[in-house]
Amino acid sequence: MEKKKRGNPAWVKGISGNPNGRPKNGATLAELVRQIGDTLPKYPNKKGEQETRTYKEVLAQRTWDIACYGDEAKVTSMAGFIRDTTEGRPIERHEIGGEGGGPITLNVVYDNGN
Repeated sequence: MEKKKRGNPAWVKGISGNPNGRPKNGATLAELVRQIGDTLPKYPNKKGEQETRTYKEVLAQRTWDIACYGDEAKVTSMAGFIRDTTEGRPIERHEIGGEGGGPITLNVVYDNGN
């Protein structure tokens, strides 16, 4: 009986499956968002005059304007996307405890078939 070969034949032992490694700065969405946010385009102000502001400043102003008109869902969604993309999701911590914050009691019941 012939022995089956194990593993993926496309992989060669000792050769990395990811020879280029992690993407360099500027190649990830978060890095691109940061770079674009720091650029200085000409942007028309409310008087129609051209002024130079970063996209981050424009975005902050636009978010503020939307919030003032009462569309809280849009602001929350935009702010969450920007935060998650540029800074990463915040760590969520959950504490689990018993009654009054005390220890958790675990009762194990075995069924002996009776």
